[in-house]
Amino acid sequence: MMGGESSALSEVVARIRGAGGRVWLVGGALRDELLGRSVGEKDLATDLVPDRVLALFPGSLDVGARFGTVIVRLGGETFEVTTLRGEGAYSDGRRPDEVRFGLDINEDLARRDFTVNALARELPDGGLVDPFGGFSDLNKGILHAVGNPDERLAEDGLRAYRACRFAATLEFEVAPNLLRAVRRNAAVARGVAWERIGDELAKAMTAPRPGVTFELLRETGLLDHCLPELAACWGVTQNRYHELDVFDHSLRSCDLVPAEKPAVRWAALLHDLAKPETKQLKDRDFVFYGHDDRSAELADRAMRRLTLPRELRERACLLIKNHMLHYSPEWTDAAVRRFVRRVGPGNVADLFDLVIADRQAHRRTEAFQLPADISELMERIDELGAAGAPLTVADLAVSGDNLLELTGREPGRWVGELLDRLVEEVLEHPDLNEREALLARAREILADDR
Repeated sequence: MMGGESSALSEVVARIRGAGGRVWLVGGALRDELLGRSVGEKDLATDLVPDRVLALFPGSLDVGARFGTVIVRLGGETFEVTTLRGEGAYSDGRRPDEVRFGLDINEDLARRDFTVNALARELPDGGLVDPFGGFSDLNKGILHAVGNPDERLAEDGLRAYRACRFAATLEFEVAPNLLRAVRRNAAVARGVAWERIGDELAKAMTAPRPGVTFELLRETGLLDHCLPELAACWGVTQNRYHELDVFDHSLRSCDLVPAEKPAVRWAALLHDLAKPETKQLKDRDFVFYGHDDRSAELADRAMRRLTLPRELRERACLLIKNHMLHYSPEWTDAAVRRFVRRVGPGNVADLFDLVIADRQAHRRTEAFQLPADISELMERIDELGAAGAPLTVADLAVSGDNLLELTGREPGRWVGELLDRLVEEVLEHPDLNEREALLARAREILADDR
């Protein structure tokens, strides 16, 4: 077996070969290996039928005997083992109407989407199987369909989105004939389930430049379907501070956010969605009053449509809602503390990443210097944090249990409301954050509210 193979993979191969079968490393795992990238879950192909694979690996997961795929977990690793197969027509634009097992590896590769995914290497030490020139395309950095691109895209509507996604994640060019086929098969792509589309776009967000995917989606007409709010931003000019229109500015903002911060990347992509509808002319320039709040609403709608995780959606929308940061040195320490409380201490660094990307994307140039206002606010927040300034309910010297004990009242919404009021006072007067002082103040507030 070639160097670098894990003991778990060696065991999987040994069991299959011991049962008289053959096994190949295929698909994205082999593609990434050849590109020198890290390989995650390994896709394997075998000539053994699914029932035989299940028998060889007790406890494995049958995810669809009809389609020949078995999930094998061994030694802390996961392998997707699929029986060699050929396929009939795809009448639903997603799954084949008929699957035939027991074919050879070349016929199996012929059913795959792109040439760079139609590669195989027999294990343990066989050579590369490359019937469609995928290795050459890997070296050239170009994405071609296997065979007729219209036929491949018509088989599964998700392949159009995958082509746009691979352009960003692999940093490849999409072959002109494949790109034209994506446009021609947009109707099939529109029939794809929202969660599958959302998953592809989430994968695009891991790319060095996610904007490549969204530009291709716009060019091919797919963006009008999956993110019409973003598509509406194309060609919408901005004010004198911006060189780019709203669409290109949004894509550039997204690209400038670190890849390890997906919520911030989504926020950057969607932070100006409301600019087309809020655009007004004032004093010979354009203004976009209220676009931050409205953009958060539109982003929430779009991310719900794509069935993206709730935590990701809520975090991104919070950042969008607060991205119009107008700090000045006149802010008091209490104002800085209120800002941190409003955004949430755990979100402040992400908000700065968004604001910095937004500011930098005002221009096409790569040259950028951290704005003085952002730098000063960051320093003040660090100083307040180092001083232990209370910012949230968790920082108070009293708890809800203390208030219940103080009053003898039943638990209810009043507890949270009272704690919030105490936080507001402590933000203004940090020295008030002592147990007896807060309990005394709580008595006064309750007495005044009667």
